[in-house]
This record gives sequence, structure tokens and C-alpha cells, in this order.
Amino acid sequence: MGRNMYIKQLEIDNFKSFARKVEIPLLEGFTTVSGPNGSGKSNIIDSILFALGLATTRNLRAEKVSHLISTYTNKNEATVKVTFSGTEDGNDFSIARRLKKASNGTYLSTYYLNDSVPTKYIYNNFRKPLTLEDVSSVASLSPTYFSKKFKLITGMGFKEYLNYVRLKHAQTALLTTDSSITDIALEYGFNDSNYFKDLFKKVYGKSPREYRKNPD
Repeated sequence: MGRNMYIKQLEIDNFKSFARKVEIPLLEGFTTVSGPNGSGKSNIIDSILFALGLATTRNLRAEKVSHLISTYTNKNEATVKVTFSGTEDGNDFSIARRLKKASNGTYLSTYYLNDSVPTKYIYNNFRKPLTLEDVSSVASLSPTYFSKKFKLITGMGFKEYLNYVRLKHAQTALLTTDSSITDIALEYGFNDSNYFKDLFKKVYGKSPREYRKNPD
């Protein structure tokens, strides 16, 4: 009989009422969290939903994104890390999310798989012939597990996300350079220009040539 995956530990840092970093172990089986009203019990559940991207700000009982960051410190960021155990391959893995206030007042949200940022790796290497195995190795996860968790936090499969990044850059290049469509396809990671043209039309409703002439 297979094992059941469970949350092994939470790390909450400057999230809502948790001004100081706390580590909360959750043993396999049934775990309860008790305490008086106002002690932060509900914020533990909120922290899990926040880290996994399973709830909106309002569903996390916050009127604004800024309310997710503790007001008891001067830190402009909050981080929650959820570590899972009982996986099929027997290895623990973690999903973390950091919310940070930028200097211009906007809020940046970054997800981590096993303390790495796979989307950042893709952005830095999308021109190369990336494979699922390449990116999953960065997160120290098997390709199958990585694929599941990647889709959980991005809403896209690996290949879909990689093509999304490549197409966005190619879209900009069509309007800002005089490079040929074939050269743009090759520059931004598409080895087959016909595949690039077909995919571009499927996503944007126009061929690259038509889009270059009339992007509206």
C-alpha cells in the first residue's frame, strides 16, 4: 500500500501575525493546533493557502495585498515555505512563496520549488533547447513530480510555459526589429520556423507576418 503525502513542516516568516520566523512541525497522522482567540490559528491555514497559491487575497481574510505582510516589523516581505513528506519517491520536497514590496510600491510574488525558482531558470535559458529534465534537475525533483508541482504554481505545463516565454519575446522582436521571421524563431528557441509560425497563429490569431503588419 502506498504512502500518503502530508505536510511535514511549515516555515512562516513575517506573514500576517507571524512577525518572527517560526517553524511548525506537523507529524504524520492527525495534528491539531489549539490556542485562544486571536492567537493566530487561522493564519496557519492562511499561510498554507498563500504558499500554494490556492486563495485570493480576500479569501485570505485580507483587504489588501499589503495586509499579508506583518505590520509588527519594518520588513517589506513575507515568506511561507511548506515542506511535504510521504511522496512516492520517498524524498521530501518544498513549495515556498515570497511576497515582497518593491521600491516603486508594487508587490512581487515569487514561487520556489525546493528553494529554487524554475521560472527564473527558464527565463534565463529559454533560448537554449531546454528539456523538462534540465529544469527539474535544478529543483532536485524527478521530471514527473516537477511537472505536477510546476503546473500547480504556474497554471501551465512546462512545455506550455516555455513556449509562452519564447512567444512573448518573439512577439516583441517582430515589432522592434527588422529580423526575418525565421531568424526570430531561431533566436528565441524555436528550431523549426514552421512550428513557430503555426504556434504563433494559434496563440495570437495572426501569422507572424500579419502581426508585424497589423499588431492591433
